Amino acid sequence: MDFLNNSSLAAFFGALSAFFLVVLNDWRRDRKRLKIIRNEIKVASDHAKNKAETVKRNRSAIQDHNQIIIAPILKFNPSVIRQLSIQILDKFTQDQRQAIDAICYTMESIDGLLDSALKKAERISEIDGIERNQLCDQVIIDYNDAIVNLNRLKEMSNNFGSGKYKVIVTKQYVRSEYEE
Repeated sequence: MDFLNNSSLAAFFGALSAFFLVVLNDWRRDRKRLKIIRNEIKVASDHAKNKAETVKRNRSAIQDHNQIIIAPILKFNPSVIRQLSIQILDKFTQDQRQAIDAICYTMESIDGLLDSALKKAERISEIDGIERNQLCDQVIIDYNDAIVNLNRLKEMSNNFGSGKYKVIVTKQYVRSEYEE
């Protein structure tokens, strides 16, 4: 048993223990980041539901009451998802990476559509006549496009939460399935 009373052996086991603690801590941290990404995508899905309701109300105000609501709609935050994803890229499959990219891209495109609609709505209050009616029609088109994309984002987020990454990446999204 004298061989166990060796400082080199003790140093080796100490280093080995430290190594396993670091590996375990990294594994735990990566799993936590993946859980945060899933939660952020779920939050985005809930946010999409609320945004869709707001957009429908704004569209209805134009169509039914000839009123323009000039108010920005809270934006998505895909940068948080992208930042967390970058930190654990090596843990994702190709389908997971592409699904995250598709979800983030969809969030950004929706925000772009709603920004465009807001700028047009702001201009509507400054003009009259046929030009105003044409611009109102364009805002309604933007709102309709946003609703379609919001519904698609909700489906994509649900598929991500269910682990159906391949579906997000390969599905042919048909506009008519998401219109309201």
